[in-house]
This record gives sequence, C-alpha cells and structure tokens, in this order.
Amino acid sequence: MSNNLLVTFHKLNAQILPLSPTGLKPNVQFSLLDFFENLKTWNYENFQYPFSSERFCGLLGIIEVDRPQNIVRLVFVVADKEADPQCARDLTTNQTRLLNRKNNEAADQRVHVVIKVDPSSPFLADVGIEHCRGVSMRIFINTLNYLARHARLENSSSKVYFVGEHPTERYQKGDKLGLPKPLGL
Repeated sequence: MSNNLLVTFHKLNAQILPLSPTGLKPNVQFSLLDFFENLKTWNYENFQYPFSSERFCGLLGIIEVDRPQNIVRLVFVVADKEADPQCARDLTTNQTRLLNRKNNEAADQRVHVVIKVDPSSPFLADVGIEHCRGVSMRIFINTLNYLARHARLENSSSKVYFVGEHPTERYQKGDKLGLPKPLGL
C-alpha cells in the first residue's frame, strides 16, 4: 500500500448575517479560533452529535488550536451503528475473523481536518479534510452547527458567548443610556 492521501479543500464562511435581506447585520465579532477554543473549554471534545435516527454519530475527537499559525487541527469522527462488521487478518496463519460489535457500538471513520483561518477576516477559513467514504464536509458543518446550537441552548457556561449587540436598538433610560441592547444569536 502507498502512503498517498486524498484531501479535499473547502472554504468556510462563518460570518453572522441578518435574518432577512433587508435586515441590519448584528454587531458581532466572530472568530473561528475563539469558537474552537471555546468548544474545548465547554467540554465539546468527544461530544456526540446523533443524526439519521441515531444510526450515525459525529464528534470532534481532538481539538487543537494553534493561534500563532491561525490553524485549528481536528480529528473528526463519524460513527455508523449499522456499518458492516470489520475484519481482522492474522498475518501468520492468513486466517480472517469478524470483529463483532456490541449493540451499542458503532464503526468509526476518522479523518483529520485542518482549518486555516484568515487573520484579516477571522470568520473566513480554508479547510482541508481527508477524503473518506461516509465522511463529508456537509456532515462536518452539520456537526459544528449542532455543537454551536447545543452550546447556546443547553450549556450554561457558554451563554455569554452567544450575545451580540443590536444594530439599531439602544437603551433609552437608566445607567446604560445610549448603549446597544444585547441581542441573542
């Protein structure tokens, strides 16, 4: 076997946009490096995202942020509960055997993902992901969206992170007079 590796490259745009075409953009400074560091802080490393009636599970097995290089390195895992059983071969006897899984186990597909963030636009990045059958950029993005949604709604330690400033509404009274009102994302 060769050590060849197939990698696909993608663009990731994580900017915050208005909810409607005529709406104003919220005042939010989003950084992919901050987001991935926070995912790690909020204990989302190895946090499972079940999908397709819980047949599959997506998770970020390792999250490594390299701020000086503006790079995030991940091990992205997609587990398939109904995958065909895997085989092992004894190299001495040339015999094979099936590796049977328990009912609550799934077969893992692991890929490395490298995200190179644009320092001038911290919400933009180039993404390189190893090509592996059953693991796609779409599933990776769905997993990131699920983790962000879960962190925003279910994780009390992340609530402050998901608040921006309203683009137009300001406090009219009190000690915050003139300051923008908070806007939940």
